[in-house]
Amino acid sequence: MNSKVQNFIEKIQQEELDREKSCQYAHLIELGLYDVEYGPDNCFSEEFPDMEDGRYCKKKPIEVTQEEYESICQVAPVTPPKNWPVWPVDKILFVLSMIMYSVGFIGGIASGTRVSGYNQSGEVYHTFLWTHALTYWLVASFFGSILLGFSEHLRLLKKISKD
Repeated sequence: MNSKVQNFIEKIQQEELDREKSCQYAHLIELGLYDVEYGPDNCFSEEFPDMEDGRYCKKKPIEVTQEEYESICQVAPVTPPKNWPVWPVDKILFVLSMIMYSVGFIGGIASGTRVSGYNQSGEVYHTFLWTHALTYWLVASFFGSILLGFSEHLRLLKKISKD
């Protein structure tokens, strides 16, 4: 077998073992099966992120064999973490902004159109009040743009977090 392929396979297997070990450690800590190591200066740091008895500490899971861990899992099974539902908030805000633009435009036209009177033949003639229409259009464009900006920010944050 090619040495690069062998190294790649070993690297992937090691990553999988590390991931399983970290899940096992998290489960043991969740069950309270850990030792506590306190920070020397009682200050928050990446090394001592937890707090217990008013002091910053690091929780280290107790060492267990694979058989012991399997028996622990039979008594207290691993519960998968509850994730928040994935809502496409950026798309929802985008659609709401487009609805806001559309409703504001139609509302401005409807608000600006007024019946001015009737001809002698009984026909209605209309006038258009620009102040009413512009009020609707400006308010709708302002709030629609705010929603559109929020949706664009969320879309860019999502794109950045994937990189």
